[in-house]
Amino acid sequence: MVISNQIIILFMLKLGNWFQKKINISAPSMREAVKAIEKDSKGNFWYLTNFFSPSGKIRNDYDLTLDQDKADSLLVCTPFSTVINKVGSLFANGRIYVTDKDGNEKEGYNNIRELLSRPNPLQTRAGFFKEIEMSLKLFGYCPIFTVRSSRKSLPLAMYVIPAQIFHMVSSGKLFRQYDLEDIVSKVYLEWNGSQEELSDEDYFVIYDSSANINGVNQDIDFSSVTDSLSMPVNNWIAAMTASYQLIVNGGPKGIIYSDYSDKMGNQVMTPDEKEALESKLKEKYGILNKFPILTSKIKLGWIPLNYDSSQLKLHEEDERCSRKICNAIGIDYSLFDESKYDNKSIAEKSAYQGLIIPDSEKVTEALTEAICPKGVFIKLDYTHVDCLQQDKSASSSAFQKMSSSLIQLVEKGQITLDESRNELAKFIDIDPDNPKGELKINNSIENG
Repeated sequence: MVISNQIIILFMLKLGNWFQKKINISAPSMREAVKAIEKDSKGNFWYLTNFFSPSGKIRNDYDLTLDQDKADSLLVCTPFSTVINKVGSLFANGRIYVTDKDGNEKEGYNNIRELLSRPNPLQTRAGFFKEIEMSLKLFGYCPIFTVRSSRKSLPLAMYVIPAQIFHMVSSGKLFRQYDLEDIVSKVYLEWNGSQEELSDEDYFVIYDSSANINGVNQDIDFSSVTDSLSMPVNNWIAAMTASYQLIVNGGPKGIIYSDYSDKMGNQVMTPDEKEALESKLKEKYGILNKFPILTSKIKLGWIPLNYDSSQLKLHEEDERCSRKICNAIGIDYSLFDESKYDNKSIAEKSAYQGLIIPDSEKVTEALTEAICPKGVFIKLDYTHVDCLQQDKSASSSAFQKMSSSLIQLVEKGQITLDESRNELAKFIDIDPDNPKGELKINNSIENG
């Protein structure tokens, strides 16, 4: 019985597809992963990636204009991770309120409060909001995946989508458009070698940056304050790697040189002899990619190298990197150094007023638009935070003094009660013309 080649090929293809599904093999994405292209002696092109970096040598060539490199560098650069996590923790301290347009909470909004308190089975309110702020600072935007029973229903769950797997594809149109669907032709997740397209009801995006439209069918990129941090992050990684090698291996020990005084003194090592000697030496020692013992081409003496490793000033790179990251993010470095408590309190207060509270308004506006019916608003409040309580205490003291002054002015007949209520309305939320409830008037004021 003769079997044609076509049947054999078809059978092998089906077998290959079945085997691939059986062992769940998926091709890794090459997007933003190709670092170099090399051509071998046979003319084959090799696309070299950084897939083996996590288990191999630590990289120091991160490009922080790329989302994947931002996410990867956050795992290895301690100052970067410290600052981003700190900002996220400060943001997560906010208390959630769901109100009407007048700021009143109502029992009918409990389902929204419950969703925000437990946005998904894996996260609480604090973890969810921390992750949102970290994504905003790291990537400049934060995509949120929503699980809904119907298109317009309140989500059953919400997840922060890692920005490095989220793709918005441009339609090529921008300035004459007023609907997002006219600007974005497709949105998809690229995960485990496959793409999953998202519908409009599957996601929404919180923005903290400007969008870069690169052309038709190209990914829309988002600028971020961290785009400029490639050099500080890479310098820190290089400095810490060098510091580690110095601690473990002690650095260069000395130089081997020719010690002959006769005619053999000018006899050089062959390249193979030199390579063999250096190979034996570098098996035990090393600092970055440099050999700790420098070998000359001639045979053989020894000059010890003694120096103070502190002269390299590697520790200064740690502080320099931290300061640059803090400056880019917009947070005071005093939060992370050995400053006095008062300085830290002032720095934390500045962080809330200049960074966290403005960001909270962006986040709550996006959440309100995405999950709330018309007339319902989500708010984050930070007035309970300790460093902001000093302002509250000072404001309370000023209010008491102002109230006492108004009472005295009314009692002396220098201003009317209505005039005093108009001044009072500048400090607290009251309607001087329409008081709620019965207005009680002191007898001495009324008789005076």
